[in-house]
Amino acid sequence: MKSFSESGLKSELLTSLERINFVSPTPIQHKAINHLMKSDQDLIGMAHTGTGKTAAFALPIIHRTHIEIREIQTIVLCPTRELCLQITNDIENYARDLKGFRVVAVYGGSSMTQQMSALKKGCHMVVGTPGRTLDLINRKKLQLDQVRWLVLDEADEMLSMGFKDELDQILAATPKGKQTLLFSATMPSTMHSIANTYMTNPVKISVDEGVRTTSTVTHGYYLVSNKAKYNFLRFYLSLHKDIYTIIFCRTRKDTAQLAEDLDREGFKADALHGDLSQRHRDRVLNRFRNKQINLLIATDVAARGLDVNDLTHVINYDLPDEAEAYVHRSGRTGRAGKSGECVCLLDRRDMKRLHFITRKTGIKFNEISLPDKAELIEKSLEDHTNNLLEISVEHREIIQHLPAIDQKLFHLSRQELIGRFLTIQLKDELNKGIWSQEGTRKTLDRKKPKEHFEDRLTADSGYSEDFTRFYINLGSKHKLEKTDLIGIINRYMKGSDFAIGKIEMLKSFSFFEVESSQEERVLKGFRKAMYDDQQILVEKSLPKPDLEKMKKQKTKKKKRK
Repeated sequence: MKSFSESGLKSELLTSLERINFVSPTPIQHKAINHLMKSDQDLIGMAHTGTGKTAAFALPIIHRTHIEIREIQTIVLCPTRELCLQITNDIENYARDLKGFRVVAVYGGSSMTQQMSALKKGCHMVVGTPGRTLDLINRKKLQLDQVRWLVLDEADEMLSMGFKDELDQILAATPKGKQTLLFSATMPSTMHSIANTYMTNPVKISVDEGVRTTSTVTHGYYLVSNKAKYNFLRFYLSLHKDIYTIIFCRTRKDTAQLAEDLDREGFKADALHGDLSQRHRDRVLNRFRNKQINLLIATDVAARGLDVNDLTHVINYDLPDEAEAYVHRSGRTGRAGKSGECVCLLDRRDMKRLHFITRKTGIKFNEISLPDKAELIEKSLEDHTNNLLEISVEHREIIQHLPAIDQKLFHLSRQELIGRFLTIQLKDELNKGIWSQEGTRKTLDRKKPKEHFEDRLTADSGYSEDFTRFYINLGSKHKLEKTDLIGIINRYMKGSDFAIGKIEMLKSFSFFEVESSQEERVLKGFRKAMYDDQQILVEKSLPKPDLEKMKKQKTKKKKRK
């Protein structure tokens, strides 16, 4: 199938595709449409962000939908509000010329009454987030007994966000004879569990599994100390005047602080993180999409499902813990055949995690040389000179002192005066190594950065002083892995602005560490937590005993006897 015109889709759909300049299908669209147009067999599609998954499942489903029956024939589940709206908008564009077809979006952060009213009017397809979808099912406002197609889009993301229980309940409310379509970038163990439970002999299609990211994206890193990272970022952004980028940070706190610092220095930046209200979040996204700001500072969770085109760069201010998170980040640039750059700012301690990402994804990262002092000074001189040209002397408090200052400095030539002024302005660059440990960020009084997650897992000591150890009554017999437990912790603590330390998985129970400042938050968050109809019990645990010390004490006692 070289073009959509060869797909067998209804003429109304082809007309709509022509209007939005869809001519040739992407690989995932080619494979999925070929299968879904002629088969009711369940399907697992392995494809990453930006590969055209929505059209891959939506076009054949719309084609096969009975328009004359205004019942919900398709339910599409996705992880975030933004992705829900994006999918709905795409489907409306595909079905624009198909008279009578109707799709409804249901998601949190918006009026449930309006969504109930829209469902009551009748529709053929519902696109929803797990939480709101289950809520409407429980209220008996969303009936799925006539569903012919169930689509799980970005299923791995829904699981990593802790929606497994919701998905289990929603899937159980759908008919057994439906066709289930699961689209995902990865297949964690929990995904295999869903596939085994709710799918029948699924056919698996994938898009060149050896290609993990877009070929038009380059991947590079700068080795710069954590203390100098902010100063380097500021320098890098000033070199790329036309940059349009998402800058990823690890925590909500760092995201908000970095955006505030950059905005204070004249950059057009704003933050996107989990503490924002829906209205504030929409305002930030609209400003970014309209290019009123060109720097969006975001956490991974807040950016999930975000659809923004024409990004020139993706900047990893902090590396993610998981390789797949990096793939999702980098997939946001270099779309539609355009080139893009994915840049990482790394301290030497981050190299272990970069090697881990390379092993998992096959991505080759190129080290990019840092600008030397001469380049830095040249750029700083240019910036200060341009700023000087833009300043007008209008303050009376300054103007009235100019004659006295002129008399005091009259013996200096113009060149000497400019040289002395710029020497003051470039004091840090001239006297310190700006990319070294001395190049400390002045705008933010930070504590010493915590060790990264992977570093803590491989630390020699059995217990971290800055972390509290907790017992949880879930273990490997509950078919959990470390990544699953991390998802549960994130879900019940509601956010990512905290650090998780060492995790020990045992058969019937486990231990995990969370930074000590979050003790009360942990205990409160898990107070009524459930997992597979089992009450989760979380208690503060004592630190791991020092076995070597205990042996020595026993030896001493024996000698005394």
